[in-house]
Amino acid sequence: MVLIYIILFLLGIFIFIIPFDFSREWVKLKSFNHSPLDIKTFDGKDSPYHPSVIYFDVPYNGFKFWMVETPFYLGGKPYVDRWECPSIHVSNDGIHWSDIENCHNPIDNLTDKEIDNLDYFSDPHLVINGNYLECWYRLTKRRGVVTNVDDVFLLRKITCDGINWSEKQTIADLKNNSSEKGLGKMVVSPSLIYYDNKYYMYYVDSQTENREVVFSSSDDAIIWSDKCKCNLLGPSINPWHIDVSKINSIYWMIIYDYDSLSLWKSENGIDFYFIKILLTPSNTIGSFYKRGLYRACLVKANDVFRLYFSADDGYKTYIGVMEGKSPEHLKIVSPDNKQFSSFSIFIYKYFKYRLRALQFIINHSKICHY
Repeated sequence: MVLIYIILFLLGIFIFIIPFDFSREWVKLKSFNHSPLDIKTFDGKDSPYHPSVIYFDVPYNGFKFWMVETPFYLGGKPYVDRWECPSIHVSNDGIHWSDIENCHNPIDNLTDKEIDNLDYFSDPHLVINGNYLECWYRLTKRRGVVTNVDDVFLLRKITCDGINWSEKQTIADLKNNSSEKGLGKMVVSPSLIYYDNKYYMYYVDSQTENREVVFSSSDDAIIWSDKCKCNLLGPSINPWHIDVSKINSIYWMIIYDYDSLSLWKSENGIDFYFIKILLTPSNTIGSFYKRGLYRACLVKANDVFRLYFSADDGYKTYIGVMEGKSPEHLKIVSPDNKQFSSFSIFIYKYFKYRLRALQFIINHSKICHY
């Protein structure tokens, strides 16, 4: 008798609830069916993440747009962040991207020993210094313990053509730093600006719950001023990943806080005023930013502002782009006006998500029963 009730219950769901839910989700998708950028990644999964983009008025080695990103395929083996290695891509329109010829991605890779130790790279950022393009990024040495994320090194590689990169240079062994001097003991999501012959680095200074945005400066990338707290003047926020760009004497900060991407503005590089929420996850089946967002970066190309943002749908990671005449008026654009999910793809994704949700409920019920 119990089995009959279960069967009738499931039939009721299939006959009455699923058609309504399916139609609702399909209609909802029409507002969120944008396409991400088509970027090939060296791991073969085409899951780019954490972009940093630079625009050149005069092409740098033939290209106006340069990007570094770190692939982050959510099902990556032997561990998810093994493939998070800095990779370079180029474009002349900021929408269609390719690898640069004779530059083999990634520009830095883990050794077998580092893989055995579960180490990983992260948080790349590009900065231009005269004729040199610099890629800054982090190396976390887990030393075989997944929960060890405090042993962090800040690294840099330099190129004069985008093809031939220097050996990596260790900028800072953060674990051995003083907590109050220089950069401190932690640098998360470093964002660098170089002007007036000086580096200015903005970053999040902690991986714990109470995080702050700080900045430090250096003439030589070796000796750094004591970090100084930025004042975030607006709603309370716990920043996780950031980007800071200086455009026409105005500092623009993009903050990701484990939920949304928000825009902040400053005239002095210290006091940042909240402007608006730029983007939140769509929570829509078939959308490439259904589940989450991550680090984004703001670029001005001629008279157009572009925001390149990280996203995921629960299965893969992507990089999307927003565009507008000002940072306050950005909208998501789709390359070549393509939709991300056709109707047939939506059908597949709908039942995939719903079956996964059902499996979660069943497993949770078993745990609660025991």
